[in-house]
Amino acid sequence: MPRPPALDDEKKRQIVTLVSAGLSRLAAAKFVGCAVSTIYRTAKKDAAFAAELDRATIQPMLFHLHNIQKHAEKSWRASAW
Repeated sequence: MPRPPALDDEKKRQIVTLVSAGLSRLAAAKFVGCAVSTIYRTAKKDAAFAAELDRATIQPMLFHLHNIQKHAEKSWRASAW
């Protein structure tokens, strides 16, 4: 009987949610109880999961960029970093 996958759909969903909130893949791995290498290995085998993970990695950056742009409309200092 084949070994069950290390990351089931629920754990994959949790990892994507955590990464999209700004956590690192290492922190997400610790939260769901797996090694970070398991996340990388699963993403290598599962293209859909890899794509979701890539989008989730960018999401916090976009949030902060939007925040800077919004506040820069009132003061140039917001975008002078």
